[in-house]
Amino acid sequence: MEVDLASLESIKSFAAAFIARNLPLHILMNNAGLMGPFSLSKDGIELVFATNHLGHFYLTLLLFDVLDKSQPCRIVNVSSEGHKAFAPREGIRFDHINDKATYSVTGAYGQSKLANVLFTRELTRRLGERKIYVNSNNPGAIRTQFHRNFDIPAWFLKPLAAVAHQLFFVSIENGALTQLYLAASPEVEENNVKGEYYLPTAKKAVCSDMAQDPQMAQKLWDFSVNLIKEKIPDFEVPESLRS
Repeated sequence: MEVDLASLESIKSFAAAFIARNLPLHILMNNAGLMGPFSLSKDGIELVFATNHLGHFYLTLLLFDVLDKSQPCRIVNVSSEGHKAFAPREGIRFDHINDKATYSVTGAYGQSKLANVLFTRELTRRLGERKIYVNSNNPGAIRTQFHRNFDIPAWFLKPLAAVAHQLFFVSIENGALTQLYLAASPEVEENNVKGEYYLPTAKKAVCSDMAQDPQMAQKLWDFSVNLIKEKIPDFEVPESLRS
């Protein structure tokens, strides 16, 4: 099944089609990600925030009733150490999401990855004692085309970048290990691992101070809900997640 995480209507259609299949859902891995120059999504929202955070947020809430009925289940939000290194000092720039004048490639990416961790923690809080294990992770530097939008202006640096990509980045298979651990390892349920942040390979770590801010996490939740409602007026948060 195809879904465009940069389109709220595509996500809505996908979720409805999946729900219609009457299948259980034991693993939801929110793994889509991008970074690049400023642009807007189909809904007129800054593309990196729309894809890396808002699309996953909307998809998860639309599928929540299926997840709830499928307990025990897992949700993995793939974040990055970029949430520490690149996020704006003030955290999520709620009043400047679409501000092209202050946009930076790394800043927008860091903000979206911070949002992944904040969403993980706030969703965990709202879930209470349910057997829905929500965690986030940094997969590491992986040999994919993720960095294709980096502009390397000096022609002589491009070969060096290509060599570094091969020498210091890990394979896709190895890069997937930590999120696969959170999605499938029996240890997650045995140790009641919820709302945590993991580094390669399957090592519990400490996220940034901003990512542990409960007020920012709740503000991001409310901001995300309101932003979606502006575009999809009939959207409603599942009743059991409203507090």
